[in-house]
Amino acid sequence: MEGDSVLLHTGVSELTKRDGLTWAFGANHSVIAQVSTSLLSIPRAIEERFWNRLKLDHKSGSLSITNIRAEHAGDYTLKLSAGAQSTKTFKVSVCAQLPLPVITRYNSQSRSWSSSCSVLCSVNVSAVTLSWYQGNTSISSIRVSELSYSIPLHLEDREESLYRCVVENAARSRTKLLDLNQFCPSDHGVPQISIIILSSAAAGSLLMAAAVLCCICMKCRKAGQKRKSLSSSEARRKKKRKEKVYVNIPKKQRRPDPPNL
Repeated sequence: MEGDSVLLHTGVSELTKRDGLTWAFGANHSVIAQVSTSLLSIPRAIEERFWNRLKLDHKSGSLSITNIRAEHAGDYTLKLSAGAQSTKTFKVSVCAQLPLPVITRYNSQSRSWSSSCSVLCSVNVSAVTLSWYQGNTSISSIRVSELSYSIPLHLEDREESLYRCVVENAARSRTKLLDLNQFCPSDHGVPQISIIILSSAAAGSLLMAAAVLCCICMKCRKAGQKRKSLSSSEARRKKKRKEKVYVNIPKKQRRPDPPNL
């Protein structure tokens, strides 16, 4: 990882006065450090890329590379003369520092949840893998070879699930969680509650309307019955008055027959 230190071991616990070794770098085997007659030295004509970055262990001859960068990746060759001559090659890979992925919303719709939500996960680094995960399942992944790259995530239905963007290389990984409340603010999930509330309100309104209608019907029925009762009473009273009139009328007296002459 960039910025770290790397130690290349000779495999020797302690060099003797007769032992010698040479450290070389790259395909051209440019000498970057050596031990000769117990003297440890780093050539003054060393390549600029290694300036103030190399350290030799005075006992074992092991080589340390500090504050390593991508330009220090490559083959390091050790030639050791300790009785018999031996050669070792160390292949050093350097991974760039991983920045934390950045999540942004990229669609131009309203920031409130409609029918979908789209976000981008971006990194400003190359030679990494960029992925979207839902829980522990990878749902999309791409190998990034450019310095800056983004990978989209399109959500058709706002599931209350854990989404995360992961950037990784051979050495490590970094993760950024997707905050749905921030990037896809929800009216999704609320509609279900709203529907229940609206349905309950509608049911309550219907019940109230039914109760009002029932009361009106009952009042109308009572009023009808009252009118009918009044009409019957009035008819009976009229009948009684009529009978009384007939009773009070005197009977017509019959005139006597004229006398027979």
